[in-house]
Amino acid sequence: MVNAARSSELNANFYAVRHPLSIHNRIPQRFQSSDASLSKLGYMQAHQTAMFFKRRLEGSKLIIVSSDTKRTRQTTGIFTDMMKPLIEEVIYDDRIRERDPGTRLHGLEMPLDTLNERQIDAMVVGAGGESMRQLWNRVNDFVIGIKAESSRLNGFSIIIVTHEFPLKAMAGISTGQGMEESIFNGNRFCFKNASISTGVITPSTFRFQNLGDTSHLAKMLPTKTTSSYSK
Repeated sequence: MVNAARSSELNANFYAVRHPLSIHNRIPQRFQSSDASLSKLGYMQAHQTAMFFKRRLEGSKLIIVSSDTKRTRQTTGIFTDMMKPLIEEVIYDDRIRERDPGTRLHGLEMPLDTLNERQIDAMVVGAGGESMRQLWNRVNDFVIGIKAESSRLNGFSIIIVTHEFPLKAMAGISTGQGMEESIFNGNRFCFKNASISTGVITPSTFRFQNLGDTSHLAKMLPTKTTSSYSK
């Protein structure tokens, strides 16, 4: 990690991005593991988001922390190409990747937002998948870790490229909400594809200030709100 100058108040601003529209988001398939690529529209959204950051963060020192899936790597690649002079480091972290539900279990067809936490953990995890509790725990580990590194991040702007459920978990953790309230209550936190959420990191806090903004996207490039069971 790049060392930054210390100040009396250690902090870093972060911009958490849900990856732009992927092929999977266009044709949701329940409980199917998928490492989908960005769609054509998703590539356009990624370029627009990079242009926004290039203007907004001109003169800043940037660190990108990205999930290691195909669609987030593609997004990060576009950001890196368009903001190369500003970027000090790119980190891929599997703790902020989307949940892999595995293969569908027992022909279950109920959408996630109709199930409670116990039912999700007991019923929805298919072969090779993980539960929402496992996702919550690894995202919480990520939040604890990035707060612990705030002294080294001081003065940087951090762009976090991730997915819908990890973002809901981050928002829940930052506000003290429980897993069920944060992830399964679809109206509690809403993160559309290519949305940007802003916040600040200190040694003691990981705090969101604004959630799910898509105003940087042109009107001819609408975002798609995907259902709670799609990635």
